[in-house]
Amino acid sequence: MANLPMLPFGLSKFNQQKIEQLANRVIVFVIPARVKSGVQPNEIRFPWKGDVVDVYATCRVPGEIDYTLLKVQKISVQDFNETSTDPIGWVDIAQNCRLDATARIVTPSMTLVNTAVNPNDHFRVIVDELDDAIRDITLEITIKTDFLD
Repeated sequence: MANLPMLPFGLSKFNQQKIEQLANRVIVFVIPARVKSGVQPNEIRFPWKGDVVDVYATCRVPGEIDYTLLKVQKISVQDFNETSTDPIGWVDIAQNCRLDATARIVTPSMTLVNTAVNPNDHFRVIVDELDDAIRDITLEITIKTDFLD
């Protein structure tokens, strides 16, 4: 409840919680069908300032033998706009984002780092280690925006 304005007279705690939920925005990456290792082809711009509060991944068909490790990264719009095809400046925002063999959701041992988000930062996903049996990964990045400030 940090950085929230005082409750106006008559505004219930329930309504305050609804207002807080409005601050959350979600970026969704879909890696359809057969997953390939490496940098995934989609990079998504996020237009607001905020903080990453959650990264959550699921798959339709889990791996069979080994885990799949995902890197979730961000980069400033200035670094992204460089002319090279893979600009320098990508930083991880999630560590140990992995889908264990036979599991359909990300392990609870994942930790968030570098959570501050500036307007127009770009995000991408890298499949760093791969179980070839895994299919259809969906990854969500939840960002709490500073729209109430």
